[in-house]
Amino acid sequence: MADCDVLYLVEHVARELDLACAVKSLARAQHGVHVEIRSLVFDAPNAAWPRRPKLVVTPFFGAWRDFGLREIAQQYDSVPVVNLQFEQLVSPGTARIKRPRDRVARTQVTHCAMGEFFAEFLSREGVPRNHIALTGSLPCQLYRAPYRRYYEGRRAQFAEQHGLDVQRRWIFFPENFGAAFFSKSQIRQRIRLGCDADALSEYCQHSRDSFAQIMAWCAEAARIDGAELILRPRPATAREAFITAFRDAVGPPPEHRLHFLKDHSVREWILASDAVVSSFSTTLLESAAADKPTYLLAPTPLPPSMHSAWHDAATTISDKCEFLALFSTGELTPPATLSRWANAHLLGHGDVVANVVELVAGIVGGRRVAPRLHVTASEHGRARVFDVFKAASRWARAIIKPVRRSTARYHEADHFTQEDVAESVARWDEVLKGSANYRDAA
Repeated sequence: MADCDVLYLVEHVARELDLACAVKSLARAQHGVHVEIRSLVFDAPNAAWPRRPKLVVTPFFGAWRDFGLREIAQQYDSVPVVNLQFEQLVSPGTARIKRPRDRVARTQVTHCAMGEFFAEFLSREGVPRNHIALTGSLPCQLYRAPYRRYYEGRRAQFAEQHGLDVQRRWIFFPENFGAAFFSKSQIRQRIRLGCDADALSEYCQHSRDSFAQIMAWCAEAARIDGAELILRPRPATAREAFITAFRDAVGPPPEHRLHFLKDHSVREWILASDAVVSSFSTTLLESAAADKPTYLLAPTPLPPSMHSAWHDAATTISDKCEFLALFSTGELTPPATLSRWANAHLLGHGDVVANVVELVAGIVGGRRVAPRLHVTASEHGRARVFDVFKAASRWARAIIKPVRRSTARYHEADHFTQEDVAESVARWDEVLKGSANYRDAA
């Protein structure tokens, strides 16, 4: 493959691909910068990635040995890296996971920050301030003009495709019960990364209990037959695994009005739906940015280790009757307080997509100084030693109990083709033409 300006890596298609294509469209139009979009999960580096980009953009960068990042460190020594960091709303229980965890992540990567709160967090963790770019929240920006037009007008299409009644109220539920699905190895890994074992155990138990309670609410709501409930498993949870857990918790799912769907993006569903509910998923902040009625489901309060400031600004539903009211005649409440929080903390730096494009183009064009990735020989050596011990451990555990975990299962909806990219970029070109940030530099 020929060289390109920017290699932009995508992990989860529904979360990131349309964003990547928006950046690609605007970077070309505004600066003549060529962005190559590839899968962090499925594209083999030597076969599919550019030989020598001027910049690499990643969805995360906690440590250089993290999933998919080691190949970057091996193939692109001395190339700058921008970390978009999609998960920035830290709680006491997740701070150890979301912090830059090694020398490379702290000193040789440019990190994007949604707001000052995350920039301060990165600074406390040892990231130099000039390695932090205040951009704002990319997902939340997409609910503002002109980007919003890319996602609007899907309701009739989704109704026909998924058997939804377009005349009924649609309640969209992007779940976030991830800790209820943690395996023992995932728990051990988090403890190794610095999580408090007792707090993590409390979090997992809370997630399992909340899952069982709220899934029972969902089953009863579907039987009311008053609204469509679209329940979306989180990207890292396989759809069939979620349905199995639902069945184990509350019995067979109702045949009508309850839909387990991972198709399409969260943004399309939020704009097509009448209200959005979830546990503590940050998609509630996206819903608030879109001015959709938004509700935080909390049968019991979150453990202190999982509490974030934005939870206090959300409209909370804590019992079944309040939840069921959403499916009948209950009034849908505009998320005024949460919208103000999102606008103040996540959207306070102008057009976020344009900010990211300016950051990328500035580094590529040499107008912005950026750190360059370099892993020392001794760090590579320690990694190889660790690999030997890790392989031996896996081999020993496999003898005792075979482990079935595959990339295909946990990234079941994350394949994409260059035809998908071209189609999305063409749509973005049409949406963005005429906007303040779009001019044809080609």
